[in-house]
Amino acid sequence: MVRRHMPAISHAPGDEIARRFGQRLLLRHVMVVVVGFFAWALLAPWSLRISTSGIADVWLSAMSAGAATVVVSALLSAGRLRAGRAVFRALALEPERITPQDISTLALLPSGLALRFAIVGSAAAALTAAPGFQPSGLDQVRSINLALLGVMVVSAAAVVHYVVSRALVVRAIEIAPLAPVTAYLEEQAIRLAPRRRVVQKVMLALVAPVTLVGVVTLLVSHAHQRDFIQRSRHTTARQLTTLALDTAAADVGARGREDAMAATAAHGFYITVQRDRDRAGTSRSVVRQIRGGLYALERRRDDERATTRYEAKLAGGIITSGVWMTIGAALVSALLAWWLGRLLAADLVLATQQVSSLGTEKVMRGEARVAGPARFEVVEQLGRSVEALAERFRQFAGGQERALEAKAAAQRMKQLLFASVSHDLKSPLSAILGLAQLIHDEPLSPSQRECLQMVSSRGRELLALIETILDAARVEAGQLRLNREPVATDRLIQEALTKAGDLLGARRSVLVELAPQLPALNVDPAYTIGAFAVLLAHAIESASTAHGRTIRVRASLPAVRRGAPPDSDNESIRLDIEYVASGQRPSLLEEQLRGRMRTDAHRGMALRLSLARSIIELHGGRMQVGRGPQGAAVVTCWLPRQLG
Repeated sequence: MVRRHMPAISHAPGDEIARRFGQRLLLRHVMVVVVGFFAWALLAPWSLRISTSGIADVWLSAMSAGAATVVVSALLSAGRLRAGRAVFRALALEPERITPQDISTLALLPSGLALRFAIVGSAAAALTAAPGFQPSGLDQVRSINLALLGVMVVSAAAVVHYVVSRALVVRAIEIAPLAPVTAYLEEQAIRLAPRRRVVQKVMLALVAPVTLVGVVTLLVSHAHQRDFIQRSRHTTARQLTTLALDTAAADVGARGREDAMAATAAHGFYITVQRDRDRAGTSRSVVRQIRGGLYALERRRDDERATTRYEAKLAGGIITSGVWMTIGAALVSALLAWWLGRLLAADLVLATQQVSSLGTEKVMRGEARVAGPARFEVVEQLGRSVEALAERFRQFAGGQERALEAKAAAQRMKQLLFASVSHDLKSPLSAILGLAQLIHDEPLSPSQRECLQMVSSRGRELLALIETILDAARVEAGQLRLNREPVATDRLIQEALTKAGDLLGARRSVLVELAPQLPALNVDPAYTIGAFAVLLAHAIESASTAHGRTIRVRASLPAVRRGAPPDSDNESIRLDIEYVASGQRPSLLEEQLRGRMRTDAHRGMALRLSLARSIIELHGGRMQVGRGPQGAAVVTCWLPRQLG
């Protein structure tokens, strides 16, 4: 049956939505990682004054670190992503089962993913300063600066990662049911979490940029100052080396050369001149890095070689002062952010208390006052928005009250109509039909008997229509009461056929097929016989144009289905009414059973069919329209049977 396939069909869209949620989150994660490490590789050559020969190694290291970050952070975040997908699947399929813990899982998802990315990305960036992983074209100092720059860029990218992930998660929380979201917020309010988070977020928004800018500025200034000092010391060493060779060629006395070397040594340049007869000729200056910031510049001329040793590094005081300035700026921004966060949290708590104190009575009286003097304009705007929303609610609630009053008045009028119709219409009509029956027993001429037959037929139709309208109104108002009792299936069908003939004013042969040993039905006899009679009358009326054909009624027990619940069709009796093939189309019959007609004709029959369906469903049964032989429509009814 169709119902067996419904779970597979209904779960497919939810799984697809959850899969798309995970894919979008993972795609944003990869994009942030790629952009972050690309920015690191792009900024490093200029900011750290890396030579052209070392740029390729820097780019290779940055891209390798980025690829490792994507893989490792994705593996570490797989658990949280699965939990988020499970909650999103529940939102799509069964939102009523969402709990406050599920909302907490979604709310903590962005911070968890951003934290994992920051840790893994920072570790990958720091690894570029380790021996064996540092770019071959960089010295140790530049490798450390490159790693620090990578950590700062990854930290900034982690903030962006948190923002873009939270935007996606917030859209998911917005479609969640209100009850679990409210319970989650109340739980967080009891723990004073919102106040702490406001302070933390303000501190993060202020301290993080100041610290990042301070550290990056320190790295850039250190790299440029170090490059400037190296260039100036190299130039000075080159000039002193040339001067030493010129002095040696001019045959200056030994004492003069010693005085000159002592003067250069006082400024950190140590020059030695040696005879080198095996390597005669002139060569260019060659600079070698001995260790750390210690360099040696060597130059030859004829049979002499001059070597100048010197240091080219920043003074420790310059670096220390820059570090202390960065730390000081971070501390000042942290204190300022803590102060601003406390003020903002206090304003938000006050506004929240004012909103919580709003009651229905205050809103209905127009006394909703939330906006007041606040330190922050955003809080004041929030208060004004709440006041505007309260005013909209007051207007809506007023309209609802008027609608409820109108509904109550309509209900009273409907009850008066019931009493009026029952007494003022049914009683006179019953008297007319009774009088017609008495006259029918008297001797009458053929024309008189024909007129009397017309009066009786139309009177019964009018009485049936009045009863149908009253029963439909009772069903709509929830006032229809069923008196269940055991009823034999064959008795129900026979009495329904008799009543269907009364409704049509004519008889027509109907083929009835009963399965052996059918149990009794547990139904209200009057209403069930009337409903089944309407279905039979409609089938007979639809077959009136098909001469020589009869409709078929079958009563049987449904086929037992394994694993079916106790309240399924296994505890029902199946009644099939097979229409004549040319008499009715299944699609049109389905519309009629739902009370919808495409034309104004036969509105009364559509009302009776809709009422019949409602009565069967009130008994706990159901109806279904299908196709029989040669495309004929088949109405199948399941009615509860007597158990025990």
